Amino acid sequence: MRPYAMTMPTVADRVVQASLKLVLEPIFEADFAPCSYGFRPNRRAHDAMAETRFLASKTYEWVLEGDITACFDEISHSALMDRVRARIGDKRVLALVKAFLKAGILTEVGTSKETVTGTPQGGIATPPTQWATSPSK
Repeated sequence: MRPYAMTMPTVADRVVQASLKLVLEPIFEADFAPCSYGFRPNRRAHDAMAETRFLASKTYEWVLEGDITACFDEISHSALMDRVRARIGDKRVLALVKAFLKAGILTEVGTSKETVTGTPQGGIATPPTQWATSPSK
């Protein structure tokens, strides 16, 4: 587990991440089923709860929810990059994704620590790296 999982990108990093998100979002968005709500544009937790209430009032009686502790801290960079490469061919975009994965983290004591697994949390580029790990339709 990372000692401090939240990253704080610089202003320049945020600008590049926003551009990267604009490229990746429509590509990975096309893979999701309508019932998927996590980290998606124009979909909030409240939308998922409203759909759950609607379905529960009709015919469904069960709702299952799962969470994997520290899931995004343990994602293999090579496996993630393989999934991204399957959809993205531009080497510059791939290099940016890899750079954000390898950027490292600032520990609680102010030292930099290399990251060998996991996706950055708290940055603009976080959702696209996590979409790539999600199962498609």
